[in-house]
Parts: sequence; C-alpha cells; structure tokens
Amino acid sequence: MRKLTDRIAKTNFLSDKLSIETILYLDILKTEEGYVYESSAIVDPFNSYNYLDVDDNILAYINIYFDLTEIYRRQLVDKLRDRNLSIDEINSIYQNVNKELAATQADLKKEAFAGRNITALERWNTIVMNQLGTDNFDIFGLAK
Repeated sequence: MRKLTDRIAKTNFLSDKLSIETILYLDILKTEEGYVYESSAIVDPFNSYNYLDVDDNILAYINIYFDLTEIYRRQLVDKLRDRNLSIDEINSIYQNVNKELAATQADLKKEAFAGRNITALERWNTIVMNQLGTDNFDIFGLAK
C-alpha cells in the first residue's frame, strides 16, 4: 500500500492526486406494514485521498462534492416516501439515483476539479445553495 501512495503523491497528473468517494447508503428493513428505510450520505475514507496542497478552493470543492451526495440522498428519500413499493422497485430506484449522482459528480469533476475553475465551482455552489441552503463560498471565504 505504501508504494501505491508514494506513486500517487509523485504523479504529475492533478486528477490522480485527489479522489473523493461518497456512498449513498440505504438500509432497508421489512416490517409487517411494508419496508422501512434509513439513508445516509457518507464519505468513503478507504477510497478517498488528497495529495494536493490544501487551500480554500479544494475545501469548497470537497464540500460541494459531498453536498451533491446529500442532495441525491434527499431525492432518494422523496422517491421512496409514502409508497407501497416492492423490494425490486426500491432497489431499482436506489440504483437509478446512484447513477444520476455518479453522472453529476463526474460533471463536477470535469468542470471544476479541485476548485481550479472558480467560475464553474461557483455555479455548482449555487446548485448546493438552492437545494441545501449551504454557501460553501461563504464558509471558505471565496470571492464571488
């Protein structure tokens, strides 16, 4: 493992030096009345790493990346709420929301990786502000 981390730290490609992985966790319990769900947005500490110098742009980018997971977690809960769904329907909804989240996170990476494109990062921050009320630019003192 040490050789891999040394190799990542020495690479010239910025995209290899920062990886954020999140998990849209869904716990399903069958009851007599149907299914009960519990969900969480989680940062995967085993598959996330940063070998870039930490600055406010990177911190805002990481927060926005995670906030997108929370937005999709809430969408998942809304799609499952107050419906008498089968386990197959629940799994299908869960898989579809995860695919949408992955596509959104890929767009964020492409447009604003590590906060390098501040204009693109601000656009993503606006999405988070509109959905969650969290202003990462304000939190990390980034100019708008």
